[in-house]
Amino acid sequence: MSTTEETIARIHARAGELHHQRLQRRMRVEGAITGVLGLCVIAMVVLIGGASDSFVGSTAADTGFAGASMLDASVGGYVITGVVAFFFGVALTLLIRTYRKKKGLED
Repeated sequence: MSTTEETIARIHARAGELHHQRLQRRMRVEGAITGVLGLCVIAMVVLIGGASDSFVGSTAADTGFAGASMLDASVGGYVITGVVAFFFGVALTLLIRTYRKKKGLED
């Protein structure tokens, strides 16, 4: 028969294992979601970049503006690049914060 201290130590060890398993499962799910979102963003950029002439259309070509009244039709690629860079920056920030929490480097 084990003593009370041994039983409490085993309970704490098992709780630590369960916490570690929960963190591992969360990391796998977040990694999968981030990967799928990244592929969606890449596919969107490829589709929009390949068909950008059809999106601009004759109305934008007539006025010289596209998307918003302040944007010239020739800056569409820069806007898409900025949006994609922003989303990748957010994803990277979330991954770094999750990693730091997992390692216990952050409160």
